[in-house]
Amino acid sequence: MKEAFREKVGLNKSNLIRLDALNPKVLHELVKKNVEKLIDMDSFKEKIVEEKIDKEKLRDFEEGAIK
Repeated sequence: MKEAFREKVGLNKSNLIRLDALNPKVLHELVKKNVEKLIDMDSFKEKIVEEKIDKEKLRDFEEGAIK
């Protein structure tokens, strides 16, 4: 199974790296940088704002229901 996967994605001993050997901060930055390339940051930020508004609405509802 492992060999089939390596062949499918083009991995070999010369381009294989052990991620567990990386400093956690380095690994975090590599992942963050490469994931952020795939995200539409404007849409992402809009969703964060929407989520914040929804949380506030739920909090207000909860406070009104408790009174």
